[in-house]
Amino acid sequence: MKRAHIIPPAAPATTASPAPEYISYQKAKKILSERIGATPEEISLWAWLKKCHGGFDPYSSCKPASYGNAAEPQRLNPPTHDQVSAGDSMSLWLASAYFRKTDIEEFDPVRAGRFISWPDLLKKWQAHGLTENETLIKVRGLIDNDAIDEPMAPIFGLTQISWSGLAPIDWALFKLEQIEAIEKQDFPADNAEIGDSLENTDGDTVQSTQGEIANIKIGNNLRAVYAAWVAAKAKRLVTFEDTRATLANKIKDLALTNGYYSESENHLSLDSFIAMIPAGTTGIRGKNGRKKQQKQIGMPI
Repeated sequence: MKRAHIIPPAAPATTASPAPEYISYQKAKKILSERIGATPEEISLWAWLKKCHGGFDPYSSCKPASYGNAAEPQRLNPPTHDQVSAGDSMSLWLASAYFRKTDIEEFDPVRAGRFISWPDLLKKWQAHGLTENETLIKVRGLIDNDAIDEPMAPIFGLTQISWSGLAPIDWALFKLEQIEAIEKQDFPADNAEIGDSLENTDGDTVQSTQGEIANIKIGNNLRAVYAAWVAAKAKRLVTFEDTRATLANKIKDLALTNGYYSESENHLSLDSFIAMIPAGTTGIRGKNGRKKQQKQIGMPI
């Protein structure tokens, strides 16, 4: 009897995982700005913290896709202290960096936190009557009393607010949630954000950045009043799922429905509405504890 020849089944085909897509720092900055209102200073700090500390990893330059397959970029290390020149911005080291596109599109700052820079903090507190020296003294007192954490800075870790010889004071980044808590506690009468406590039941009475109180009206409105109304509406309408673009679309639709226009511009672009939404309105902010962190200098491990 002839023996049947049995052919073993073919091994299942294996598909290689698609290579990650990389985008430039410039594209990453635009995405993060539109998604969560991130500032260049925050992006620099998150890149310095890296993914292991709640940020994202920067990579060295990579060839455009048109150049054909190239080796995967290597992780980019920040410069050393002595490679930073006076006058450098804290985001300069990222000018030629690349990031994994998925890391940027999916980034959630809940672990790393949101931050406000020293220049922006100074501008806010000067509006409350504090000079630069008074702001610095107040900040150091808050740090000494464990009311806020010491400000961080990429590359150096800490700044000259903590010790001399570290990053310039302009590089200091404070935890936004802690600063907002101090403002609520110490500036109770006038620390409301644009248009916050001044809205009536219709939400149409606003205070502009110049301090003018005015009703937004059907037809053309002063640009400052219009921007204040957009900022106030952003705070009222934002939801957990909103990006800056989706929130701006809501406000734009509301403005068109009510016939609210800015000065002589009857049809503002979506980008104009996005630009008027205050930084930090969208995106998740994690809770920052009050436990004093140990002073660390240099790169995170």
